[in-house]
Amino acid sequence: MKTATSLLALALLLGCTAEGTDFEAYPFVAVDRTRPGTTRVTVPVVLASWDEEPPRRVVRGPGGGPIDAEAAPDMKAHRLQFPFPILSIETEGREHDLKLFAPIILPFTFGFAGLAGPAGRAATDTTPLVARPTAIFGTTPTTANPLAAYPLVGYDHVHIDPRDPDGETKRDLGFFPLFMAGDWPGRGAYMAIAPFGGTTYGFLGKDEMDWVGFPYPLYLHAHEKYWDSYHVLWPFVNWVEGGGHEGFRVWPFYGHYRKTDLAGREAYDRHWVMWPFVSWARNSENQGTYDEDDIFRSSPTEELFIFPFYGRIDGPDDKDTTILWPFFRYEEIPSQNFWELRAPFPFFIMHHGSDPALAREGRNSERIRFDIWPLGGYKARPGFVRHFFVWPIERFEARDDEWVTDTKFFFVPFVTWHHHHEKEADYTGLVADYQHTRVWPFVLYRRGPRGDVELHALAPILWDDPKGFERIIFPLVRLYEYQRSSRGGTQHRFLLGLASWRHEPPLKDVTDGYSRLSLLFGLFQFRSGGTTPEESPRAGFRLFYLPEISWGGS
Repeated sequence: MKTATSLLALALLLGCTAEGTDFEAYPFVAVDRTRPGTTRVTVPVVLASWDEEPPRRVVRGPGGGPIDAEAAPDMKAHRLQFPFPILSIETEGREHDLKLFAPIILPFTFGFAGLAGPAGRAATDTTPLVARPTAIFGTTPTTANPLAAYPLVGYDHVHIDPRDPDGETKRDLGFFPLFMAGDWPGRGAYMAIAPFGGTTYGFLGKDEMDWVGFPYPLYLHAHEKYWDSYHVLWPFVNWVEGGGHEGFRVWPFYGHYRKTDLAGREAYDRHWVMWPFVSWARNSENQGTYDEDDIFRSSPTEELFIFPFYGRIDGPDDKDTTILWPFFRYEEIPSQNFWELRAPFPFFIMHHGSDPALAREGRNSERIRFDIWPLGGYKARPGFVRHFFVWPIERFEARDDEWVTDTKFFFVPFVTWHHHHEKEADYTGLVADYQHTRVWPFVLYRRGPRGDVELHALAPILWDDPKGFERIIFPLVRLYEYQRSSRGGTQHRFLLGLASWRHEPPLKDVTDGYSRLSLLFGLFQFRSGGTTPEESPRAGFRLFYLPEISWGGS
């Protein structure tokens, strides 16, 4: 943390900023100490920021005392970004995290995580390509985001058991794909080094993995909860056992996997020959419908797929036929009077249906879709409507039901607008209502659920990143910024930092408020009051970045 200490020393030397006040000389440096126990230093000209703040959490033992010997009331959390966006280091007690290029990778991880595909499932699960044509490119949950889970370089030292009086922790160190290492309580140390192999814990969602060859395994044993999976020359040979799982594959020639639940009931039985050309399956898990009494009725489906020529799904409430996947498909769901035709996908899609349960209640039950891609399309169902024009240029969608009103409009990449309103209060009594508007690259407007507001001009990035790009890069291009906090504090910044004004309202029985004016990139600064009781009765003047001359109070 020597770099962070140097940045802080430089900022304090220039600003000598008292707690409860701030010093702003954008785009060169800014020091903010208006929040109790918090110091935020931003140095845009060298692409750096440093934060010191109270810890977000303190892990405590059964007696209520902190497990961590360092967890005193003055314990701090630190975050350094330098040079941004390459390197970031975060520490909190005994927790440490080091990442490379995280601000660049993060905005794109959701899209990558959404495409698992057959190869992805072969790597992370035992489910091979199944017959359902629409499931060939399956999805992974956002909580299992592979790019966000293990950055190129990462170090993590994390509390694992808050009840552990000895305060045991787990350690993870990595420079993926060259090596991964760590030390976990109850398991011990682990290490995997390319190209030799080793052991990993918690990697790819598996509890434990033993590698011969890393990251490409000549042999791999993966253990997850109650079952085990073995790979030889992945993805060619695999077999699974335990926890209701059984099966094997010799890719691409033959594969058979079967799963049963805890009661011994079949969840699925899947086969394929000469993957991906011939596959068939019987799926029972979560397959079915709810009857009029809201009771779930299981309805297993039988599937056959001869890639890419023909595929079908037969079930009590699902009839699906595909020819020349993914171009031509016809599906029927009798319980919803629903049918859909794709001929060919993605250029022409239409469907129509109605929900009998909604119709019996006298509510709108119609579902309709008519898309001619990329020219335009329209889709509607009860409580939802969507249309687009010349994809991906224009898209509008609106949801209005008993829980929420949500409206989105995109005119890519120039205009995005989103308004969200919850119709019921949450556990705090708050009725969430927020809005987001972007006119790229000129204006960004955000209004949070608690009434906080931000307005930026210019706004040259296409995604939100308040702690990174907006904090460090925006001051180098900013023409104007307005902020209003949920408790009424306001701030204006003009022309890269030529002038800025900040006002924080009084806090009853604590402070009389705080106001600060900065001119000519911080060469002249005047402040009245502060956000702490000690600085509240004081005023100060700063000239040419020299230490502040202050008066008033005790």
